Order: sequence, then structure tokens, then C-alpha cells
Amino acid sequence: MLLLGSILNNGKIPEIINRLGATFITGLILAYYNLNTSKIFKNAFLSYIGDISYLLYLVHWPTIQFFNYYGALNDSDPSNNLFIKFASFGLSLLISIILHHIFEKPLLSLRSYQDTALISTVICQILTIWITIYISCNSSILSHDIYTWKEFSSKVLRGFDEYKNLEMVGYKPDLSGWNPVSDFFPKILKQVAQSNNIEDDTIRIFEVGSYKGLSTSSMGNICKQLEKEIGKKCAIVSIDTWIWADQSSYATFVKNMKSIGLDDIVSPLRMRSDLAARLLNNYKIFADIIFIDADHSYEGCKRDLELFYPLLKKHGIMYGDDYTIHGVNKAVNEFVKGQKLIINEAPDKIHWIMNFKE
Repeated sequence: MLLLGSILNNGKIPEIINRLGATFITGLILAYYNLNTSKIFKNAFLSYIGDISYLLYLVHWPTIQFFNYYGALNDSDPSNNLFIKFASFGLSLLISIILHHIFEKPLLSLRSYQDTALISTVICQILTIWITIYISCNSSILSHDIYTWKEFSSKVLRGFDEYKNLEMVGYKPDLSGWNPVSDFFPKILKQVAQSNNIEDDTIRIFEVGSYKGLSTSSMGNICKQLEKEIGKKCAIVSIDTWIWADQSSYATFVKNMKSIGLDDIVSPLRMRSDLAARLLNNYKIFADIIFIDADHSYEGCKRDLELFYPLLKKHGIMYGDDYTIHGVNKAVNEFVKGQKLIINEAPDKIHWIMNFKE
């Protein structure tokens, strides 16, 4: 019932009501099934559905996620795609039936639950050992294709376009935040543009910590203003979870970028900064400019510096915000000293700027 409810839900019914309704109906069915007078649910077909129901519960979620990924690759919204919904349900049902006959039914026919548990554990251990050996002998499984920037942008960053189907009628940008970068960013942009390490005439910028997009909009607008002068365009990857503040901040960020005309150069990457750094490193995607403005604790800032500095290209510049905060100040100073770099304060005394990466 929960599966059918999730399939038939058209998005207009609140999720909590949809789940409560499905749970209530399931409870009624179970209660009626236990009545001695009940005959409807005693037939073989419905009993069989009951037998595979737990397996169906176990396999439906990874199956749904697979089809969501399929939908994203094909540039469609999985939540509104009936094919994805029914295909995921059908595949879940098929896998459940196969697993029921291959594993569950034979195990249930054993003499005791102890035997069942023992054999299940042994099977799981054998599978684990086999998978470990197989992966060890096929290291390519752990590696990723090295994408060009255009491939990474289209397949990963823009695989599912966040800017599509936004309700923008009457929307007014909400760029509340802290410390825009408009005073000194033009100088950074021009310095980087003069290097001979720019690929595809595109300056790549990683922004670690975005909130509603105040700094993003500052950098994006300056990029567009100076595009003709420097002869290069920008591509900004905004990395944030958008969950630390109010839950609507992500929607606000995306709408802000759309409303001020930066959706063509700003790509949100919604994940933790450490995971984003590993993803970018796996695909060998590097940046010309990196802006650090995420976790302001000493440990968090230190982690971001250590993870993202290797992603900075030669002659690139890394800079950040909130240099006046003790944790940030300590982490930045220690990192600069360890890497034998030179740090400069921005004119506003709030931002810090590292010299060119040699």
C-alpha cells in the first residue's frame, strides 16, 4: 500500500497525509485478515503477495533510486514521470518474486530459525568476500572516467537541470547574506585571466558555501561585466548542502540565480563540501579560483582548505571570508604557513586572499 501510494501520489497530496492514509488502510487489511470469518484475503494469490511483501519492502527503495537516476540522465523529472514510477514498481515486484523463490522460500523450509540465520550469515559472508576479491582484481571499478569540463558540466552538474519549471511569476530576489566580494573580486578575476592556464576560455570558480547567493551573484555579475574585457567567460560551481539554515534557502538560491540571469553560468552542487571535493577530484576537475565560505569552525575550515587546495590549478587563487573569526583565522594562518604561501587581507579586512599557486 505504501508503494502504491507513492506511485499514485501526484504531488498535490502532502506526503505525510499520503503515508498516513496508506498505513491506515494497511492496518485495516491486516486486522480484517486475522478475523476467522475473513475469506477474501485467504485466497492463494493474496497470500502469495503477503509472502513477498517484506522483500518488496526491502528492494523498492534502491530500485526507485535507480530509476530516479535514470530519469535525471534523460533530463526528466522523476517525480512527474509515470513511466519511472510504474517501471520501478514493476521491477521491484519482479526482483522480490525471484529472491523469494531463490532464497527466502528455501530458508523458511529449514528445521529452525537458527539454521536459517546461520545459512543466511554464511551466504552473506561468501558474497562479501567474493565482491571484495572481484573489486580488488578489477581496479577499474573504483576509478572514474576523466571528464572534460564540458562533459562534467553536462552529465554531472546539469544532468538534472535545477532551473527548469521554476515558478518565477512575481518573484523578487532575496540576497540577504554577509560580505559581498564586489570590491576586490575584479582584480582577482583579471589576474587569473592573464595566466596561460585557462581551458576553453572559461574561468572555473568553486564556491564552497553559498547560502542564498549573495557572494555568488557578486562574482557572477562581475564575470559578465568583464567578459568582453578579459576575453573569457566564467563557470561557477556553488557547493552547499542548503540545510543548515531554513529549508527554503536552496529554492531561494536557485530562484535568485534564475531571476538575476546567472543560471547560465552558476551550477549548484548540493552536497557536503568534503564529498564535493572528493567528487571533483575523482573526475579531475580543477578550478582557477576557489572561494571558501562554508564551515567557520577551526576544524571545518582547515578541512576545506586541505581538501580544496589540491583542486586549485597552477596560477590559481584561493580566497575566503570571515578572516576576523578566530577559527577561520587560525586555520588559514596555519595552512598558509604549512604550504609556504603568502596571505593578504582584502581592503575590507574581512576576506583573506592567497597568492598565486605555483
